[in-house]
Amino acid sequence: MSDRQSSNIEPVTILGVNKKFDDSLISIGSLFQVLERKLENSIENSNQRFDRAEKRVEGIEELLREIR
Repeated sequence: MSDRQSSNIEPVTILGVNKKFDDSLISIGSLFQVLERKLENSIENSNQRFDRAEKRVEGIEELLREIR
């Protein structure tokens, strides 16, 4: 037996594996929620930047029309 097997490790049971699996799924779900929030914020920031850029373009177009 290796040192790892002879130490005080709890035996693997289906309930133990199931709990670890559930914990992992919860952790993954939490990470996806964080990722989703970050993506939503990034999209909102991008939309705001595009809106500002569009307003600047409209202002420049208006100035060019006035110059002509």
